Amino acid sequence: MGEILSVGVDVSEVEAGKKVLFSDINAYEVDLGTEEKHCFCRESDLLAVVA
Repeated sequence: MGEILSVGVDVSEVEAGKKVLFSDINAYEVDLGTEEKHCFCRESDLLAVVA
């Protein structure tokens, strides 16, 4: 599970701050120089929005 930090202009279903489930196989982990993990994935690869 993760939290949306930002979205691209073509994204319509989710917004920043929403918690989501995504498939690890489709996400790209990026090292931003902190201890936190950050992943990028396409909106179409999200499995669910967690209420």
